[in-house]
Amino acid sequence: MSLRRHSKEFRLLVAATKSPAEIVRFFKIDGTGDELNWTLFLSLAQRHRVTGLVAANLLAVADQHDAGAAPPESIRRALQDWRQKALLLEVRALAELKTVLRAFQDRGMEPLLLKGLSMSHSAFDQLGLRHNRDIDLLVSETEVDETQRLLGGIGFLRVEPAANASEALVKKWRDIKKDFVFMNPGTGAIVEVHWRLFDNPHLCPKAGAASQKIVLFDQVECNTLTDSENFLYLCLHGGQHAWSRLKWLADVYWLIQKDPYTDIDAYCRNAVAAGYGNAIGQTMILLRDLYGQPLPAAGADAAKRFGARLLALCARVTMTRGEAREIEDLWLGSTFKNLGHYFLTSKRQYLLAEMRDDIYEKLHFDARIG
Repeated sequence: MSLRRHSKEFRLLVAATKSPAEIVRFFKIDGTGDELNWTLFLSLAQRHRVTGLVAANLLAVADQHDAGAAPPESIRRALQDWRQKALLLEVRALAELKTVLRAFQDRGMEPLLLKGLSMSHSAFDQLGLRHNRDIDLLVSETEVDETQRLLGGIGFLRVEPAANASEALVKKWRDIKKDFVFMNPGTGAIVEVHWRLFDNPHLCPKAGAASQKIVLFDQVECNTLTDSENFLYLCLHGGQHAWSRLKWLADVYWLIQKDPYTDIDAYCRNAVAAGYGNAIGQTMILLRDLYGQPLPAAGADAAKRFGARLLALCARVTMTRGEAREIEDLWLGSTFKNLGHYFLTSKRQYLLAEMRDDIYEKLHFDARIG
């Protein structure tokens, strides 16, 4: 499906998550910014949570004095504000991460950092380009109770489920959810403690068994998923949400651009062999159609699957329908996302668990915690 089927504002958004050169190219093909609804464009950037990246690239065009591609002065001021806020938020997140990791290290524990600042490092190699709302950590299930005590000791309060939730509800939560959410009332920082990557326990069930150590900004050391497992995680995470935010696809795109010699073909082959061909194919189709990304052989083969094509179509609808409105605010807005869960993999245990969640848990458990 051609990118030109979408609005000019969305097409510019994609270009602005790629590079200043792509923005200039967009305006040469599509005309001047006078024909754009800049208010809609800004709203799209906020919904897709790519404000820092978009601001950096559009301001770079403005600095090049390319009048045909530079945003209006009023828009430029908003972009400058976004750029500063994105950098400030990531600097604060890094400081909070230092505190949290130090508390873990004092107890001889080594959690894995998921997404967030690890992607700022791995995909962009700088702060201020990603929207980082929280810190996601993966611990073993046996470490969850100790982690709760640890976070409580440095000022965090569990908010999902609530700190005063019954023991029975907390036990049920741990059975069917993937994480607890903690907030520091003093700083506003949020930490999500995962004991698995997804609510469905049969999606990447062995994740984190192997890990790698990386050095983030300001010499902060942490453990993360291996490159191959992280690539699969990003594809599945995006697929679980029908890629409703461009942010997630931009992460994968930039991960590839930062190191073009990364063996994405091997990652795709491994994921297909593990039963995740549809999810990989969906990601490949979106990268090809939206970002013009050449596909490795294994990725191109996965993109031919019927399930992958269906998932990609659902993602394009979910990503763009309603423009700047959240999908939850649209009539049947989450339908494609929820249906897509059944096509990510054909593993029998996964499908049964997904059906159980939709039929029973959504009717009973979510009503109790709502």
